[in-house]
Amino acid sequence: MPNEDPIVPRQAGLQTLPFVREKLFASEQQPAPPTVMDKIREFVPFMLPAFVFSWAAYDKLDTGTELISPVHPAVLFGMCGLGGLIGIAVGIRESARHPEVLKMLLVILMVPAAHVVAFNSAAWRLANWWHFGGSTAEFVDARYPVKSAVRSKSGTTLRIDPFQTDEATLLPTSFDVNLINARPNAYCVTVQLRRASGGAVQVFRSRMHQPSLCS
Repeated sequence: MPNEDPIVPRQAGLQTLPFVREKLFASEQQPAPPTVMDKIREFVPFMLPAFVFSWAAYDKLDTGTELISPVHPAVLFGMCGLGGLIGIAVGIRESARHPEVLKMLLVILMVPAAHVVAFNSAAWRLANWWHFGGSTAEFVDARYPVKSAVRSKSGTTLRIDPFQTDEATLLPTSFDVNLINARPNAYCVTVQLRRASGGAVQVFRSRMHQPSLCS
């Protein structure tokens, strides 16, 4: 038999080593696709704001009432500040799960913002409860200018803000949106409202409202 050089197989083994190494560590180089639980965890930071929004929306629909007078600044800022602090804490914790800088920044910014908006809605509903919970005051008619109208899938709504709170009250209507938006503040709508002893004003919104030109 011809003599075989023992170095040749060894060199061939060394040449195939990078290929073997690539196969062995392929799972580390290519991360596993996200599971269902991973996708669900993406929404965990927004669960508290979603719950608060749902409660506020349900309470508004259930009572059919809405506060249109300003909420005390201490209550409003306190609730928004509490939501902001909770959102910052949740955002910082969740941002650690995202090594990408862009995703990290989005989480840090969006999560606190969602909490602030949600707690702002909660402040208005809690103030409505505080001033009118168990109230026996009668509703009376009042007439306010319509700032604009909005058409959505759920219907058409009128936007009023008589106390300049920047928290517009939306009233259901079947009136032509184009006529109102073409002449802002030219149309007025009659609403049913009642006043608390402290001066808070609550409007009853669960009925159709038909605006007309302000006289």
